[in-house]
Amino acid sequence: MRTKSLILMVSILFATAFPLLSCSSRLAPVPVPLSSEKDGIVDPKAEEAKFEDFSLFYVPERGGYLVGDYKGPLSSIVIPDTATGEGGITAPIIGLADYAFYGRKGITTVLLGKNITSIGNYAFSNTDITDLRIAGGLTQVAEHAFDDCKVTFYQHNGIDYLPTFDELYGTAFCARIDSSELLDFACRSVIIPFGAKEVTDNAFFGCSSLTSIAIPSTVTSIGICAFDGCSSLASISIPDGLTSIGGAAFCGCSSLTSVSLPPTVASIGGSAFSGCASLESISIPEGVTSIDFHAFYDCSSLESIYISDGLTSIGGAAFCGCSSLTSVSLPEGVTFMGDCAFENCSSLTSIAIPSTVTSIGGWAFRGCPSLSSIVIPKGVTSIGERAFYGCFSLTIRCEAESKPGGWNSYWNPNGRPVVWGCKE
Repeated sequence: MRTKSLILMVSILFATAFPLLSCSSRLAPVPVPLSSEKDGIVDPKAEEAKFEDFSLFYVPERGGYLVGDYKGPLSSIVIPDTATGEGGITAPIIGLADYAFYGRKGITTVLLGKNITSIGNYAFSNTDITDLRIAGGLTQVAEHAFDDCKVTFYQHNGIDYLPTFDELYGTAFCARIDSSELLDFACRSVIIPFGAKEVTDNAFFGCSSLTSIAIPSTVTSIGICAFDGCSSLASISIPDGLTSIGGAAFCGCSSLTSVSLPPTVASIGGSAFSGCASLESISIPEGVTSIDFHAFYDCSSLESIYISDGLTSIGGAAFCGCSSLTSVSLPEGVTFMGDCAFENCSSLTSIAIPSTVTSIGGWAFRGCPSLSSIVIPKGVTSIGERAFYGCFSLTIRCEAESKPGGWNSYWNPNGRPVVWGCKE
């Protein structure tokens, strides 16, 4: 066991060698003075673990040991720089083996030595670790390394910084930009650096601890499932210049309360905001020509929607399950309303259907018991099956003098009152 001078030396090492990178993408090093007294970089109670407390695995081609299966008594640990194995070989400790601390309760702080470059599968999974410190050049983090644990990394200006990872994509997020499962339960705040053009498909998929992200003005697209399952994401700033939001981009972001889309957005993919149960309002700009299927499916807190001119179609189940939505005003130019478009919007009392609409899909307003009145323009040549099923308070006003031939035989299955030839 080393003396307290070792702790001071480790503190200095962190102050000079710790690579500060955002948990999303590469940032220039941030010159932050790290003082163990001020910033708590080194737990003063941390002790160097005895390598006898680990299983040692010598890797000849790498010239060092992997350590695993920790059995020692410490809760705050400094992993030693070197070890001597049973064969008498003294070599650097270069990584943590698979399952190194798996399921080990009571360990809260681990400081990795300067020679450690890799962390194995499930290395810290299902542990109590909250503080991980890196002294050297970590280059590899295997899958599920941090499953079911809450690691807190060094913070600067409210942003979590992670060590350097394998840079296949030229970034430092979770080994590669499309493998966010490696840090699903650790990454909380993200800065994407200026110059990035896109948030790639699945970039932060399942990052359930992510609470905020800053996207620079250089980003023009958000990919498919980019933030899918980010259930703690409470806010997001979408920059001017963004043109497209991919399918399921924010699906399951159940803590997201509001989104302001810039006028440059032209497309919103299917299920883009599906399951955003806390979303109360959203400003769909005039550049958007279509809202795809399931775009706002089950956004149960959504009370109001403002849709600018330019929209031409509403996809299937686009607003299905928006149980807090009370009224909708659609712009002239909309021609198509897909199947189940407003199904189970149980609080919806009114909707103005533009004169340009020609088709209303089946089950479009099924389960809207609060809807009391609707005017169907004479240009509507097609209404699908059971379009108004369960609308028990509804009076239907039709501009047509009689039922057009393209309307399904069961378009009004509950036999709600119909006023033909209405001019309202």
